[in-house]
Amino acid sequence: MICSTSKDGKFIIWEIDFPEEITNINKNSNSFFAYKNIFEYKHNKPLWRCSFNDSGVLVNCIDENGECFIFMKTGRSIFVKLDLHKKK
Repeated sequence: MICSTSKDGKFIIWEIDFPEEITNINKNSNSFFAYKNIFEYKHNKPLWRCSFNDSGVLVNCIDENGECFIFMKTGRSIFVKLDLHKKK
């Protein structure tokens, strides 16, 4: 998986599938791998950075004001946003 952010406020997690053998690559394609959007989050401000933790269970993204959003993987392609401001 990889993640991306953009100026329009989109945060996307992509699932990447690399071919087993380089010889099986589709010659009509410009990419060496297949990919699909498995999770998308829309924020009202530009998002600048995103990263996974070492195990790939948590992923965060940061907006232009430095506000951090954390998502937790709860299933194969399921991510939920954690509420960092929730009072106990």
